[in-house]
Amino acid sequence: MLLSSLISLLSILQQEEKANTTSSSVSGQKNIVKPVTILVEGNVGSGKSSFLDIMSSVPGVEVYQEPVDVWRDVGGENIFEKMIREPERWSATFQLFSTFTRTQQSLKAARSSAPIVMIERSLYSERFCFVEMLRDSGVLQSGEVALLDRYFQRMTDQKWTGLEVDLIVYIRSDPGLLQERIQRRGRAEEEGLSLEYLETLHEKHEQWLVRGKHPRPAPVEVIDGNQDIETFTRNVKNWAKNMF
Repeated sequence: MLLSSLISLLSILQQEEKANTTSSSVSGQKNIVKPVTILVEGNVGSGKSSFLDIMSSVPGVEVYQEPVDVWRDVGGENIFEKMIREPERWSATFQLFSTFTRTQQSLKAARSSAPIVMIERSLYSERFCFVEMLRDSGVLQSGEVALLDRYFQRMTDQKWTGLEVDLIVYIRSDPGLLQERIQRRGRAEEEGLSLEYLETLHEKHEQWLVRGKHPRPAPVEVIDGNQDIETFTRNVKNWAKNMF
């Protein structure tokens, strides 16, 4: 049901896009220019949300944070929490729904009138970091990984979805520091995340974004996430001035 819904959603949006393009051509109007798309990647608690909060005040920038609230209410069930509490039972279901919501979000961002859109995490980090971790730990079986990979390949096929990435911002933070931050912010689903988990996830990000073990859809800009919030805010604002 979920997978067929994903296919249906994309088909409808592609038909609408085709109709809009045809209408524009007939009326002599120029085709709409897609916004510059920037992915914001990093470990749990690395500062992605803080980065996006800062960038949301920059003129011309529209931000899209992870759809956590959607994951918390799927038919009245919090499958985000269930995935963390019972990973063997819920990880494959959650990853499929994550693929659906991230694709939905990316398609919406691609249609934004803002010149720049920033999206928290992506189909790429889902596949190259989280799914890889779940496979390595034995939580996901080979058939489940193959299924997830099949849909990842389809959703990231630019010829089919039209989704493009122009830049990746990697907020790089020390796992030991992240554990302290997670405890302070008190997000229920993150209670009990071990240092080992954060270190493993950090390594997956390093393999993908720094060492190039997996394909990177765009250039990578690394930002230090170990700074205190005042220093981080100041440096991010300076980065934005130089970038835009």
